[in-house]
Amino acid sequence: MLTKIFNLVGALLRIYMNYHRHTRLGKRVLLGSILLLTVAGFCQAARALTTTLIQGDLVSTSIVVAFVAEGQIGNSASAPGQDTFEVAVSPSTKGPYAPGGTADYVWQAGAETPFTLQYDPASSLVTFQVDGVTVSHVTLASPADLSDIYIRARANKKNTCITVHELTLQGESVGASVDASGQGNGINVLHIGGGALSGGFVLEGLARMDFSTYGPGAPKNDMLAFQVSVGRDTSQSPALPDQDGDGIVDEDDNCPDTPNPDQADLDGDGLGDACDPDLDNDGVLNANDNCLTTYNPQQEDLDGDGLGDACDSDRDGDGIADLADNCLDIANPDQADLDGDGLGDACDPDIDNDGVLNAGDNCLTTYNPQQEDLDGDGLGDACDSDRDGDGIADVEDNCLDIANPDQADLDGDGLGDACDPDLDNDGVLNANDNCLTTYNPQQEDLDGDGLGNACDDD
Repeated sequence: MLTKIFNLVGALLRIYMNYHRHTRLGKRVLLGSILLLTVAGFCQAARALTTTLIQGDLVSTSIVVAFVAEGQIGNSASAPGQDTFEVAVSPSTKGPYAPGGTADYVWQAGAETPFTLQYDPASSLVTFQVDGVTVSHVTLASPADLSDIYIRARANKKNTCITVHELTLQGESVGASVDASGQGNGINVLHIGGGALSGGFVLEGLARMDFSTYGPGAPKNDMLAFQVSVGRDTSQSPALPDQDGDGIVDEDDNCPDTPNPDQADLDGDGLGDACDPDLDNDGVLNANDNCLTTYNPQQEDLDGDGLGDACDSDRDGDGIADLADNCLDIANPDQADLDGDGLGDACDPDIDNDGVLNAGDNCLTTYNPQQEDLDGDGLGDACDSDRDGDGIADVEDNCLDIANPDQADLDGDGLGDACDPDLDNDGVLNANDNCLTTYNPQQEDLDGDGLGNACDDD
C-alpha cells in the first residue's frame, strides 16, 4: 500500500456516496446492512466519524471515517493537527422531480466524536446529530429517485495534512468517490496515477479506500454493489460562489438570488421564504394571501377585515379574541350568555335553555318549557305582562288569569269579581249563595223561593 501526504491550504475532504435501490441481483438491500468506509484524513490526533443512513426499504448503512496521523512522505510536509471541522451533509437527488436540499453543521473534534445521519422515509427528512444535538433541515426526494449524500469536512486551519490511501473495490452499481481539493491560489491537489502537479508536488501510486458490506442474517452474496472512482483536479479551487452574499453557497442556498441567511423554509418545499412566492404553499400567492404564513387556500375572512380566518385571532371582529369568545363566528361583543351554558346569546339556538329552540319559543328569554299561553296572543304566560289579555297588567290585575277589564270587586277583598268565588264575602260560595251579591251569611229564605231574604223584594 502506497501512502501519500498532501500539504494543503484550507483543505477540503469530500466523501461522495451514491445509493441505488436494489442490488445487482434485483433484491432489496436488507435493513441493517452496513457499509464500512475508512478514509485517512487530517493529521495529528485520531478522529472518528460515524454516520448512519436509514432509508426505508433501501439500506441502513454505517460509514466510519477515521482521521489519522501520518508521517512525512516524499516532498510533502505534515502540518499541525486540526481541532475544529465544519461538516456539511448535503443530500440531493439525481431524479427529475425532486428539488433536494442542504444542511451545514459544525463538529468539534475530540478523541472519538461520532455523528449520525438518519433518513426517515415517512417524512423524507434527513437528520444530522452530533453529541446529542439534532438539527433537521434537509429533504430528499421520493425513494424511487437516486439520491446523493455529500459529507464535507473543512479544516479550520491552513497547511492541513490529508492522507488518502490506495483504492480497492468490491461489487458494482453503487458509486463512491473521494477527492481532496485545496483552496489556495494555484494549488492542484489530487492526482491519481503519477505525474507532477503545478504546485511542485510529486505524486506516485494510488489512493486507497476499503469497502465491505454485511447485514444481520444477510448472505455474503446479498451485499451492496458499488463502483469506486478517483479523478484528477488540475485546476485551481476557487471559493464556492455565493451571489446573494448571505453566507450560503449557491449550490446549498434555497434562495440563491435572494439573501436568506437562516435558510428559513416555512412550507418545506425547498424554496426559501425570502424568495418563495407562496410562503405557506396554499396556492395563493403572497401578494394576495390574507394569511401570509398560514395555510388558508379558501381565503375565508368572516369579518371582512382583510385578515383570513385561519390566522385572525378575532375572526368575527367583535373585539373578543377567539380563545375567549363564547360566539366564535358571530359577533357578541358583550359576551351575553343568559342561560350560562357557555354559548353566547348571539349564537345560542336556545337562549333560555328551556328545550324549545328560539325560532319556536313563545318566551325567547324566559324559561317556559310547556309554552303555556292563556290568552292565545303568541306570547307565553311566563313572559306575558298581561297573560289574561284584559288590558290590565298582571302586576295590577285583581284577576290574573281571568279577564276582568273593569276590575270590579264587590266585596273589596282585592280579588276581582270575575275570579272571586265569594263575591259578597258572606262565607257562602257563589255557587251556593242565595244572594250572590248581597251579604247573607245565614241564607234565610222566608218564602222558600230560592232567593234569600236579604235580596228578595217579596
